[in-house]
Order: sequence, then structure tokens, then C-alpha cells
Amino acid sequence: MGFRICWLGFSGKRKADVLGALRAKDTGLLDEANESPMSIARLPNNWTIIWLNRFDHPLASEASIQSLSKNCTLVTAHVNESTMFSSTQLHANGAQLWSITHSAKEGMYNLQTSGTLPEFYSEISARLTGKQDQNGGDKSKVDYIFDVPVEVAKSVCGYRYNLCRYDWGEPYFTTLRELGPSASWQFWRK
Repeated sequence: MGFRICWLGFSGKRKADVLGALRAKDTGLLDEANESPMSIARLPNNWTIIWLNRFDHPLASEASIQSLSKNCTLVTAHVNESTMFSSTQLHANGAQLWSITHSAKEGMYNLQTSGTLPEFYSEISARLTGKQDQNGGDKSKVDYIFDVPVEVAKSVCGYRYNLCRYDWGEPYFTTLRELGPSASWQFWRK
């Protein structure tokens, strides 16, 4: 079946400010396998990662992301391994700077981009396109292009949804509890 999740990465906001914006409380309960609906981890590079155990979580909607990215940088990632869909985007101060989307339904080599992409995008895209070419192209059973948005998101903040260990150690996620609807949730509920 595979992952069907999204996650948000915040830079430039303290963990307490992220929790305030989400109207959530850190329970302190370890979420080792990311099974909770929502959990949080603080990385050594000062990025705060919010794991949302739902692909279409309202906190990861465009309106919510614009609101949550005020006064900070926010990278988002959506992953649906059952349909081989992946996307990432970067917002800063409420505005989208770029986005990258792959949908295997649109073709094995499908990549849609917008904005001014980071410099490392070209290297990542070329490397994974080369792997796709070497392994049967659009007839391959492996979708290497799926990893382009995933790898770009990791290059931005140092986090990848399906890695447990890094050179610096492991991210420790703890379960979040909602305190009430945040301003971001209000966009979704309308």
C-alpha cells in the first residue's frame, strides 16, 4: 500500500510558535512509527517537522500553507506511494516561491514545476532522470522521477519522510493534540 502522507517543515519559527499557529499541544508521547494523526520533531538544524498522517490533511492545503508560512520559511511535501504522486513546495512570508510535482498517472517522466527552483533541483532531476533512462525508461517498474520532489524537499530542510536515521542521528516525533481550530483550519472548514 505505501505511504499516503504529507509533512510540513518550518524554519525561522520556534517550536512553541509553530504549535501556537497549529493550535496544538505537544503531548511528549513518542510517536516512533508516525502512527498518530499529527506529530512533531525538531531537527538539529533548527527545522521543525510536522508529520500529518493523511495525504489531504487540511493543514497542508494551499490556503493553510499561505497562512502558516507568514514570518517564516515553510517547505511542504505530499506523498502518495499507491499512485506514485509526490510534490513539494516552498513558501516564505506567505508567498509561494516554487513548487515541484510528479504524477505517474500523467507519465513516468512527468514533472511540473513553477517559480524559481533551487539550484540543486537541476542536479537531482538530471541524476534521477538518468536512473530512469538506464532502468527501462517509461517501461520500468521503478519510478525514479517520484523521488525528485522528495529529494528536493530533503535538500531544503534535511528531512525525508521514509528515513529513520541520518548522519546526525534520528528524528524523535512526539504526538500532537489539537486544542481547537486554528486560523489555517478555518480555511478548510469554509
